[in-house]
Amino acid sequence: MPVFAQLRPVAFAVLVALVMAAGAAPAHSDDVLMQCRHLPVMDGDNQPIFGIEDMAFDAVRSRLILSAYDRHKVDAAISAGEVPPQGGLYLLDLTQLRGPLPDALAVSRAVIDADEDVTLFPHGIGLLDQRLAVVNRRPGDAATSAADLLLLEAEGSGFRLVARAQGEAYCRANDVVLATDHSAFFTFDQQACGGLALWLERAVMPRRSGIASVVFQDNGGAVSRAVLGGIALANGILLEADRSSIVVAASRDGEVRWYPFSELDQPTTAPLAVVSVDGAPDNLSLGRGGDVIAAVHPSVFSLFLHMQGLAALPPSRIVLIDAQGAVTVLAEGSGNHLPGAATSALMVEDKLIVSSAWDYGLGICMPGESAGGR
Repeated sequence: MPVFAQLRPVAFAVLVALVMAAGAAPAHSDDVLMQCRHLPVMDGDNQPIFGIEDMAFDAVRSRLILSAYDRHKVDAAISAGEVPPQGGLYLLDLTQLRGPLPDALAVSRAVIDADEDVTLFPHGIGLLDQRLAVVNRRPGDAATSAADLLLLEAEGSGFRLVARAQGEAYCRANDVVLATDHSAFFTFDQQACGGLALWLERAVMPRRSGIASVVFQDNGGAVSRAVLGGIALANGILLEADRSSIVVAASRDGEVRWYPFSELDQPTTAPLAVVSVDGAPDNLSLGRGGDVIAAVHPSVFSLFLHMQGLAALPPSRIVLIDAQGAVTVLAEGSGNHLPGAATSALMVEDKLIVSSAWDYGLGICMPGESAGGR
């Protein structure tokens, strides 16, 4: 982990900005709806999986698709001038979650069939039927950022690469949702790709991020254009089941916003609804009846300190936003109960599954005391 003296350029400006933006996190009730248990996730070589950024529920195949890579090890390798260990997409058979929970969950690494080299550092993912869109980060020099968008098709025990979107338009891609089998919308959390502009933008965080569309082409490439801006760090994104609205997490605004799906390409598109949450929302998922489930960082400042090696991993909070805009805390905590600093959560049958880009394993939550308590 980096030490205080090794903070990246302009990090002190970021630190000051976050202090000013964070404030004191209001207290929350312990009367949460679900009780959780934090379980390790082991791959086929019995190695623990760390840093599960996002998840997708594949109901047809009764499995979860997990995107993961260990950010701590990647940063350490880059700092040492070494090749960073790549991550992967992992498949979790949901039969493991039916009945008494095991002491650890088993996953298999998805094989990617491609005619070109695909090194995986997967971030946000979105599933539609047979196809999976993946924001694939390309770690490198700390002063720059880069990502590709991959379009994959489910095939056997893995996926086949269908198309790949590359270029500066995707350098700050964060999360993605498929609209059709060949088109998607993705959030870009900043505009600057590198250098001083990248860090100044992080410090000041102007409302320069937003949503872009991408159409994957038959030749394996893609065409993209920005369709909506005015957001301070656009993060998680989802499309409502009736396709009336696209929902986005405006992390540094502390809001979840609903935009009319049919009007995204209008220059002055205003949100249909805005719900404030107590913290910074990350990835989003659909719950029952159109409810939205959000992983929320109660304190961005605490997470920043942890990322710099200056503080312990902050706790997680998972909230549900109902159709009336009411916010209910489903689960919160860390340690034995939940991964810390959760980045993703989704409902599978009667269970809430929670993951974190900054911790190991998964949190499995159930109503009442059935998960082992908090």
